[in-house]
Amino acid sequence: MAINLSDISFYYKKHYSQILKIPEWKLASESKVFIQGASGTGKTTFLNILCGLISPQNGKVELFGTQINQLSAAQRDSFRANNIGYVFQQFNLIPYLSAVENIILAGHFSKTQNDSKKEKTLDLLSRLDIDRKDWFLEARNLSVGQQQRVAIARSLINNPKLLITDEPTSALDINNRENFMNLLMDVVDENHITLVCVGHDPALAKFFNVVEEFRNINKLVNKK
Repeated sequence: MAINLSDISFYYKKHYSQILKIPEWKLASESKVFIQGASGTGKTTFLNILCGLISPQNGKVELFGTQINQLSAAQRDSFRANNIGYVFQQFNLIPYLSAVENIILAGHFSKTQNDSKKEKTLDLLSRLDIDRKDWFLEARNLSVGQQQRVAIARSLINNPKLLITDEPTSALDINNRENFMNLLMDVVDENHITLVCVGHDPALAKFFNVVEEFRNINKLVNKK
């Protein structure tokens, strides 16, 4: 089992309004799940809990047999670096580093650092259709679509068991969206990765073997 959540509740301490209530949610290894739902219903908070960026006030967050919300912050950071790739909605690239440097930097946090990381970085950039002449441009000088693809490559550099994506095609037109999603699924299948994607676009559903409404996961959604 890749993911096993139970009795999750979460609220931000500054206003004590409960945001998540998840009695149970499980996902088998190597599943590809698309979770769709409206803005403001807690999807990004859900993803942040899933990868250990934040911890719930109650409940169990278990990934690949490890209860990550019982780990220290440093232990969660290490677990995330070695097991999870995360494509943030805002990309979170370091603007003054090149595409190559952004990706290789992510590789430094993994226990499997080796010389093949640069070779893999260049291969990912090529496969994600980023022009070779742009590989060494500062991230802030790349187009939004290029930044998005660099963020995907960065998330894959450490061979994660779990890949989390938040609105992965929001910056792409229809043709690029189709090409990008086909490529992403190929990479996920080749590397036996479990994929969790959240988004608004129902056109993405066809790429996934599991499709869920977020209101069926977070029991507070229908009460809002």
